[in-house]
Amino acid sequence: MEPHTWFRKCQVAPGTVISLTSPAPSTWRIISKVNEKEHQMDEEDIRSGSQPSFAAIKLLCHDESDPNPNQQALMRIYQQIPWIGTEIEPARIRAPQATSYTHIELEALRNMTEGGSDITPKLLAWSEGKQDEDGVVPGGYLTHLVWEIVPGVCLGKEIDPAPFWELPREQRDAVRTAFENGYNQMMSLGYYPIFAAPRNLVWNWERRNLYFVGFFDCKRGDIKYKWNIKFLPQYGLVKVPDRKWCSRDWNGDTSGWEF
Repeated sequence: MEPHTWFRKCQVAPGTVISLTSPAPSTWRIISKVNEKEHQMDEEDIRSGSQPSFAAIKLLCHDESDPNPNQQALMRIYQQIPWIGTEIEPARIRAPQATSYTHIELEALRNMTEGGSDITPKLLAWSEGKQDEDGVVPGGYLTHLVWEIVPGVCLGKEIDPAPFWELPREQRDAVRTAFENGYNQMMSLGYYPIFAAPRNLVWNWERRNLYFVGFFDCKRGDIKYKWNIKFLPQYGLVKVPDRKWCSRDWNGDTSGWEF
């Protein structure tokens, strides 16, 4: 049995070509599906101010204008979905749920790219439109965005920092230095990933560059949110014997930390 999905095969099947409009017209061929997530709420939640119900699918893709077939990128499609309990209602019932909405991932990548960031993925293309009359929410929002795959080694899988600890000490020290500088730069750009973990860091030793990735879940930051040494254990960049560093009255003692 195929897993449940909110997306039609004609939208996301490998080989499908998708045309986007911004910042200039472009076409992208889907290679494969990476994952799919959903956030479905009921009518009461929506009327209480929750963001719209949506599904988001992440895809590996290729720019049709690029002659190098190995040059790949990542695409996310956000699609409004019906309220809980209205999934199989007629289109005339689902259509009034339609709304417009800009997800913060698009906002963040667009603003950081326009701000000249060299520590976050560049937004390559995007488009904000509406579902057709056959959509799961006719007239509901439908958003596409494509961003680059940054070069380097991802320093973790989920919350597991094993890839980072496989690096030699010289590189681990370089990562921590780049992390402090990069974190402050990221905050000055105005956004940061929430639920941050080693998976949000990609290290490029040749360029001595640390990238921050994973802005599906992110918040607006501020330059006043300065780097703190507590972020090192949070991102798995040091090994700690206990969780005293989590306490507000922590005395700053790092003598037991493994670097």
